[in-house]
Amino acid sequence: MFCRNISEMIGEAKRVKKRSFESGSSTTTGEAVSKMTEENNGNEEIKKKRKSSNQRKKKNKEPAAPTPAKDVKIHQDELDSYIEEWSKKNVGASNSWKFNKRVQCFLVDNCLDENVVSSETFDKSVAYLMSIVGNTRERLVEQAKKVIDNTEIDRSDESVLRAQNIVDNLA
Repeated sequence: MFCRNISEMIGEAKRVKKRSFESGSSTTTGEAVSKMTEENNGNEEIKKKRKSSNQRKKKNKEPAAPTPAKDVKIHQDELDSYIEEWSKKNVGASNSWKFNKRVQCFLVDNCLDENVVSSETFDKSVAYLMSIVGNTRERLVEQAKKVIDNTEIDRSDESVLRAQNIVDNLA
């Protein structure tokens, strides 16, 4: 039996002493404690064996497949209002705009897709996209260049025109 703390150990020693008294043998508290310590050592060895087998299982286990990213969808009205508030903030007319990473990531990831972001919203969001800095801006430019490079046949496609607009304004 494995005791977790000193008070449990003392209580168990008293129970062992009581059992030995009832059975007629004379066991001192020290003998009861040493008997319990021997039992605990055996339990600790078992635990070590269990732990090492669990560690082996973990080592042999193949890494889990990465979970697919959540498909974040934002309603067109939410995107429009975000861009509208940002443009008011830049003019100085409103102080209610607040950065929203979820909306920005959605816009950056989907701005080239005419099925997701309408033409009107894209036209309004070009100024916002020009204000983006850092890795997000670089990622957006690379994404636009890939679209331009991959579609050499049909240059009149809406996504190619959007990509060209982004490259011209951001690069």
